[in-house]
Amino acid sequence: MRTFLKAGLVWSGILLSFACYGQVIPLGALPMQYNPAFAGEAGGPRFNFNLGLLTASRFRHNEYNLNTSYDQFIPAIRSGVGFSAGYFTSSFPYSSSSEGYKFSVAVAPKFSLKGKYTISPSLDLTYGSSATSWNPRPGTAKPLNLSGYHLLSRAAVLINSRKWYIGYSVDIPLHNTYQYYRYRLFGRSDISPERFNSYWQFGYTFQRSSESKFSFTPQLVFLTGTDRYNRYSRNSFRYFAPEAFSLNFRYGKFIWGANNAGFHLGMQTERVRVMVSNGFGRRGLVTSDGLGSDAYTGNLSFRYMLKQSRW
Repeated sequence: MRTFLKAGLVWSGILLSFACYGQVIPLGALPMQYNPAFAGEAGGPRFNFNLGLLTASRFRHNEYNLNTSYDQFIPAIRSGVGFSAGYFTSSFPYSSSSEGYKFSVAVAPKFSLKGKYTISPSLDLTYGSSATSWNPRPGTAKPLNLSGYHLLSRAAVLINSRKWYIGYSVDIPLHNTYQYYRYRLFGRSDISPERFNSYWQFGYTFQRSSESKFSFTPQLVFLTGTDRYNRYSRNSFRYFAPEAFSLNFRYGKFIWGANNAGFHLGMQTERVRVMVSNGFGRRGLVTSDGLGSDAYTGNLSFRYMLKQSRW
């Protein structure tokens, strides 16, 4: 047991040194976060919840996010269905404050290959709304309010077995008034921002046998995309970079490791999983936003299987 704990802490520290490419929500807290084809992947009805916090005392900055999701497999249509909802609020005193919410629905048909592998194409639709207020110090400038909404679809495919999975998803922007208003604010209402994002996601569970108490599961998400700010211009920025990761160790019901939101600890059974992630100011998520080394991030994640079943 001591050897397992030591290995877990060493690997978690190594990965955390590369950590945090801009995601506050830990990878794995919400199965459909990057790929809607995970809807129904567990078979039985599954409920997920994540509460996140980011604070920076230097700037008196506070940011909260609340996200929930529900998914299950429906035998009548041989497909998984999923629903997600999220809310966030962020504030900087005498600077700006923002809040927003989003809702999404996903459908993911399942096709079995020789009873060992599953292929699942998927499509989802997301609606989001957000509002931002600039609140300068009295007498320095006029307050400014900005709001808008966006529609986004995501096409995806997932290939998985009981031990590993490979997934790919691509964003399909349908409408984004918030970006339009943001650019109009700076006198560029004649352009329409375009953005292309796609995600590669991988995971594998290492375990000597199905009866073994110890296992560890590395997971990684890569973001590929292009930013183009003028549809009439050939200039664009292409990127391929790690987006999120998770390295989870498990011994019996006890889990620990590291993810893109920090170190995590928790417990997991066949039906329940509770996990707490903590990360202080460090290179990556926090300091890349200019919040300083005193910033803190924390997440509480919860998963509950309403009934145990495997389609």
